Amino acid sequence: MTRFEVKGDKRFLVIGRVGDTSIHQQWLQPAEYKNFDLCLSYFGNTPQRYVNDCDFYHEIPGLKWPTVKDTIEAFGDGIYHYDAIWMPDDDISANAYDINRMFKIFMEQGLELAQPSLTQDSYYGHGITLQNSNYYLRYSQFIEPMVPLYTRETFQKLLPTFEKSESGWGLDFVWPKVLGYPHEKLAIIDEVAVKHTRRVGGGELYKNISGSQWDDLYRITAEYDAAINFRMTHYGGKPKGKRVMFALLAHKDEHVLAAQIENIRKFNPEAGIVLYNGGEDSQFGKGMNAAVCEYSRHLTWGHLAPFLWDVMKWLNEHKVNYEYLVNLDDDMLFVKPGFEAYLDQTMRGYDCMGWDMQTCRSVREADNMNKQSMWKEWGRWGSLFQTDHFLRYFNPTQVYRRGIVKKMLKAADVSLVDQWLSESQVVALEEFFFVTFAASLGGKCREFPRDQRLNVMRHEHEIEQNEAHAAMHHYMYHTIHPVKGDRLLHLHNQLMAGDIPYVDPNPPQPQPQPSPSVQVRRPLIRRKRVVLKKRLVPRKKPLLKKAAGKRKKVLNNKKPLLKKRVKMVKAVKTVKTIRTIRTIRTVKPVKAVIPKKPKSGKKRIQPKVGMKKLSAPGRGWAKPQSTIWSKFGKKVGA
Repeated sequence: MTRFEVKGDKRFLVIGRVGDTSIHQQWLQPAEYKNFDLCLSYFGNTPQRYVNDCDFYHEIPGLKWPTVKDTIEAFGDGIYHYDAIWMPDDDISANAYDINRMFKIFMEQGLELAQPSLTQDSYYGHGITLQNSNYYLRYSQFIEPMVPLYTRETFQKLLPTFEKSESGWGLDFVWPKVLGYPHEKLAIIDEVAVKHTRRVGGGELYKNISGSQWDDLYRITAEYDAAINFRMTHYGGKPKGKRVMFALLAHKDEHVLAAQIENIRKFNPEAGIVLYNGGEDSQFGKGMNAAVCEYSRHLTWGHLAPFLWDVMKWLNEHKVNYEYLVNLDDDMLFVKPGFEAYLDQTMRGYDCMGWDMQTCRSVREADNMNKQSMWKEWGRWGSLFQTDHFLRYFNPTQVYRRGIVKKMLKAADVSLVDQWLSESQVVALEEFFFVTFAASLGGKCREFPRDQRLNVMRHEHEIEQNEAHAAMHHYMYHTIHPVKGDRLLHLHNQLMAGDIPYVDPNPPQPQPQPSPSVQVRRPLIRRKRVVLKKRLVPRKKPLLKKAAGKRKKVLNNKKPLLKKRVKMVKAVKTVKTIRTIRTIRTVKPVKAVIPKKPKSGKKRIQPKVGMKKLSAPGRGWAKPQSTIWSKFGKKVGA
């Protein structure tokens, strides 16, 4: 086998196991940023295919990881000339500038094993490897064999494990175990992202595996007694610097928090977010699109001052570069973009800014419980501030420049202030501490401009929709507070849709419609266990006799004209007997009324509508009289 002769002063080496579909040519451009040597190990079918693309070249069939040993043997001791070695797959899209920055960050941070993150449009197997824009890098105990980056010493320690897995599966769990799980030495570099262009398991090398990838995984982890954990997480990291850094305090309702972070991202796409977990659940907010402050701790209402102080310390320790640090509560929303430009305009010549700035110079001016509690502990805080008075800001949206933050951290005994903040009983100390400390160090303070006709940054009473609509179209306001829970979600959805519509406070009331008449139907009453049966007896024809003269036939009153017999049968069932009761009801006849002859000498009745002329001569007119037959619908003589 050809021996490689290492020349030059390049400190870094890239080893690529490449096939006929390799895209390694992208790694070489732009050429002015190429600060590494490239070694290609070719497993394709065309001899000398990439011999002119690299500094070291050899051809060997087989899989990626078992053949690395042969590549290293070709280098001999020259492999240890390099400070760091990167071994990407041949379907990784990256350029020389990104590779250059990756090596630089790796060495500056003192890492032992790392990898660049994957772009959001990459094919990926583990979500933790995707780029997180909130971090410069994240510490983790998981490095994927797709794009591993080693120091010279780490490469030498892990070399014996390469031939134990044909597919490379399981190496990501074994490597941290072999290295002893070092703290903050394994990291995913989010500052540099590369793209994986083929689906996981879809490369040419996987076709030649003798068994299954899962077989490799279980075999090698069992050999090294390494734990298999597919819930990969990071345990810390270095936040990425932005001009505007938002410090967001939250402790419950992750779905509401997710909406709030989405709201911040929409209207401040270039800003960074540091999430402070003030609740009791240590896993709260870990999956959010924000950097989680490592100093997060459980806080209680009214004593939130440690929150912003811890964020200041954390950013300062990681040397995060920013211009403005803005404090946010979990019950507020942005209503329009342009907040960064607004800060540049309003904070020109100032070090801090907040809402409702007040000055309290004596106990007599303490007009609420918060200020009174501050005076009770003034002996302690006055010694720190070296002033005879204190200032006050409304807590949400306090803004501090990085310069004044560095002065505060430098002037204070950080450990002593930590203790005082934890022990203090001052209510809402966060409203007094930071602005007073900044002013005592020479910082120039001002308050946000406010329109007195519209107060959408207040302490109580949730923001109504019309107030949010007005704030959205008012040049002085970019945020609203307070807005919580379902109302926050409702307004957030409207903002994501494009606008918060105005709602008429006095909408026209609809006229009541007359209700249609409803006929009430009487319910049918059914008797239980009692059966009534009716049977009508056919009625006999009435007996008639002929009257004297020309008068009509009249009823013979001697005998009843009609007898209606109704047979009622009531059956009552018992265990032993059935008893029947019969009743007969008779309808009495009604006498016929015969009109009398009018007396002579009296005025004759004039015919009127509805009157009937009598059949007998000289009888005149009379009203029709009802007879017994009229009750049965039949006339006499019919």
